[in-house]
Amino acid sequence: ISASSWCPSCRVLYCCLSLSCLLIASSTTYGLGGFLRYGSNKASADDAMWQFFQPFSGGTAFVATQAISWSIFAATVVTMVVLIQQLVAGVAHCFRCWAIGAGTCMVAAQAVSICLR
Repeated sequence: ISASSWCPSCRVLYCCLSLSCLLIASSTTYGLGGFLRYGSNKASADDAMWQFFQPFSGGTAFVATQAISWSIFAATVVTMVVLIQQLVAGVAHCFRCWAIGAGTCMVAAQAVSICLR
């Protein structure tokens, strides 16, 4: 069965499932993965080496990589939300192109996120 023959509500469900997978994958990769790899290495009792929110800390290459990764992640979330809105309104065109583009951005965000770890 091709994606073009799906009913509109099935397409919305597919996009919501894709967005859920993106959010779970990013929180698992970044949040849980970072904690498991760096969370137990503490310099002192109140100064952890890794935190989920660490703005502009960790070196230039790490900060640049994280900025690129989170930017791609944000673009992917916006793309998925726009696609869902278009599907609900019934004006979505080229569904497969949007889905492939969003999926590629999802993979790119994850790849860049773990690039320098």
